[in-house]
Amino acid sequence: MLTMSDSPDVAGQDPERSLMLGYPLPSESYFILSRTWAAPEVDRPGCVWTHSLLIDQGAQAELDPRSLLGLFRRPNGVSDTSRYEKPIGPPMNADNPEAELPEILATLLWSLYQPPLAPVDLRADALKGLDQQLFLLTIWGQQWPALRSRFSFGQAPRVGRRLDGKLLDLQITERPQKGSWDSEKGLAPPRTVVKPVSDGVPGWSVDLCEDLHRAGPVRDYLWSWGPSRKPQRSDLWALASLFAARAERKAVASPAETAIYVFERAYPKPGAQARLKRGVFENGADAVSPGPLQDADLLAAIVADGEPASLSRIELGLRDRSKRLVRTDPVLALELVEEIPSNPDGAQRDIAEGIADGLTKTVIARWSIEDPKSLAKLVNRSPVLAAHTDLWKAVGFTDFWPLVRNARASRERRRAMLLGMLGAHSKDFIEAALDSWPDGSQLYLELLAEGKGTWHSDEYLRTLDRRTVAAWLGKNGPAPRLSALILEAWKPKHLAALPGPEWEALWELGKKLSDYHLALYFIAACEPESGLGPQSAVDTYQALRKRSSLKSKATKVLSEAAIGAGANRAAEPAAALLDLAFRGGGWSPLVLLEIEDPAALEAVLTADSSGHIVAQLAEELGDTELPEQTAQLIFDAAMNAEDPSVLRTIIGAGKAFIPWFKNAVSKVR
Repeated sequence: MLTMSDSPDVAGQDPERSLMLGYPLPSESYFILSRTWAAPEVDRPGCVWTHSLLIDQGAQAELDPRSLLGLFRRPNGVSDTSRYEKPIGPPMNADNPEAELPEILATLLWSLYQPPLAPVDLRADALKGLDQQLFLLTIWGQQWPALRSRFSFGQAPRVGRRLDGKLLDLQITERPQKGSWDSEKGLAPPRTVVKPVSDGVPGWSVDLCEDLHRAGPVRDYLWSWGPSRKPQRSDLWALASLFAARAERKAVASPAETAIYVFERAYPKPGAQARLKRGVFENGADAVSPGPLQDADLLAAIVADGEPASLSRIELGLRDRSKRLVRTDPVLALELVEEIPSNPDGAQRDIAEGIADGLTKTVIARWSIEDPKSLAKLVNRSPVLAAHTDLWKAVGFTDFWPLVRNARASRERRRAMLLGMLGAHSKDFIEAALDSWPDGSQLYLELLAEGKGTWHSDEYLRTLDRRTVAAWLGKNGPAPRLSALILEAWKPKHLAALPGPEWEALWELGKKLSDYHLALYFIAACEPESGLGPQSAVDTYQALRKRSSLKSKATKVLSEAAIGAGANRAAEPAAALLDLAFRGGGWSPLVLLEIEDPAALEAVLTADSSGHIVAQLAEELGDTELPEQTAQLIFDAAMNAEDPSVLRTIIGAGKAFIPWFKNAVSKVR
């Protein structure tokens, strides 16, 4: 304060004329507003009187700076200092003088707040004789308290005033000494404001002028949203620009474009001024007046330039906005689609997805006729639309497929397209995708493994190369859902191409398998060429027998398989298939003895009236002792065999076999 309370310009001037100075202390705990007079009555030449008001932060929000003019008193001498020792408060309900505002005001505000910031030299002549001190306090009073406490200003007729080596923000000069206005290295040179600029004054500066004439919404806006921590003059420019952009006025840029420009320039870090950014873009409870941004403006700005880095942490709601736009203005939504770049960023993809999500069946049908190229472009940007079944029902194959068939498009998009085609039952598109995309088969298998797009899967799976399917399963399996579909599509003997783990995974589904798929699995197990083997066949046979009654579809497929394998129509189809599998596959019938249900075992043993399976079983058993019930079943089957050699085979099978056989005969007698 000691340095700032002096003034090289006061000496020699009228003792009744004072020069004003306003500046913050380095601690920012107080703001100093002072007036300095020449003191010719003091013996020492060049002395001055300075009366300084120390204004704390709490008072900043309550006072009208113009009321402070009445608090200054020029000392009458050294003995007069006692009246300055008592604290004074801001005047309440004061009748503050109204400042006349000069024609140069809009130009001055533009120079003062527009970044990049620079000190401003306002020439006194431009004020046309107006009260300079009242004018400075009026400018200062428009600022919100936190900005006020960091602003510096003063009257410096000839010598530029500095604070900590830097020129004050705003000074009114008359004949400034050139050297006193030299900027330090690396700092912006001062802007000199001499006369009004006739063209190009921005709207935000005009708004600030109007607010200085009569405080209103602009000032409320500044004070509500001005940052409280270390604000700069450029913050006022940012807020005034946002306010002006959203007011009803003609402008080159849309409100959204202006807002994005302001944030990118003033607050480029994503976390900077997050509350203000949310207030502008999120339209929630904290929405910034004078009203929400239009969806179309924001979407168009981001489609044109991509996602602003300064807003990356702000929830812009682009998908919801885009979806709404389709409902309110489908023509404009289509125009946005045309402008989305071929390699969209995340925000542009969100817009594409939102538009796609908002499309109705009616709009899709209309766009497919009016502008199929733009519709195809949206398909190429949006997996949501690519998977839309109404799309593939509406578009024509001949015209639309060349627009979307690109095999180098993203895998996600092509996968979504195939899913949409399958859902729409669009056979031409499905076949073209499987045929022309190098990974079309893999995409299709992936969908089937997830339980999606199963329309006509039996038909399409039969067209795929079995080695391709087996290779995919070997790399990506086990895939029980896909394996179940393969059971339906392929012939049992072809199932040998599938990896073993597929069957294990399918079998692990257990009770989750439908009757039909369990029957198909059993048929496959009874095909020796499938590689599943006798144990799988027996286990599946028992699982089928444990089900109280099979669905008609399962019964039918078992009957058809048994007849196709050469079984008697009157035989139980499952038992007949198992009997034929053991005889045709050269499997050891000893595995059959693991069948727990006697009736189920009997059905297999008697499925072949010739009794060959019984004879082979007896030979392999040899001297093995069996449970009486099992022996009885084998004996009964042998006795009923059409081929008499079966009995001789059993009798000659081994010494241990004869006692239980004789016992069985005696029981029969």
